[in-house]
Amino acid sequence: MEGTMKLNEFNNAFQTEQQCLAYIANLKENKCIRCSSFNLNNSDLKKIRCLKCNQTFSILTGTISSRSQTSLRSWFYLIFRWINTKHGIPSTDVSKELGVTLKTAWRMGHKIRTRIAKQEPQFIVEGTVQIDEMCLSHMAFKKQGRSLKNKTLIVGIYKKTTNNLIVKVLKNTKSKSLLNFARSHISSKCHVYTDDWKDSKQVLRLKKCFILD
Repeated sequence: MEGTMKLNEFNNAFQTEQQCLAYIANLKENKCIRCSSFNLNNSDLKKIRCLKCNQTFSILTGTISSRSQTSLRSWFYLIFRWINTKHGIPSTDVSKELGVTLKTAWRMGHKIRTRIAKQEPQFIVEGTVQIDEMCLSHMAFKKQGRSLKNKTLIVGIYKKTTNNLIVKVLKNTKSKSLLNFARSHISSKCHVYTDDWKDSKQVLRLKKCFILD
């Protein structure tokens, strides 16, 4: 589900539950969850049967919508809205748009946020990128400086031309942590812009680096 997809394109692509199920089936490896056999009877994607070990399971097993009573299309729509918003979606809005209770709306949003937070970005950024970090203070401890006491360190890699952003929470400010993060997501062809913080400048050991004013 692309972030550039328009609402009318979404509505055309996912009109029915079956279209949503087929989309997930296309993304997942078609094998048994118990014995890993590919010999399956998948005529019903919600009740797939392994012809080797007789295990039955759903194509939704392991997804955030597994065991949910809410329609799969509603889940798809909420994910679509999350992809295309900058500031999140209030549960009250979700409740009205999907026709679900406020409790259900909150639970769906929470599951999506939790899954996104656990997902490690896989793509490699090329071209010109910017790396920067920030320390978020907890509301009760608004202190200046780079000390991580009562703060959360967040590091991001941003490519302006494509608007790609990779963000990760790091446990410490050591240059090794930043280097490992950068190595995982920056192509050797990158030009890296960063600030004058000594640990940020360690990316000089990786690529051609420019110091931001």
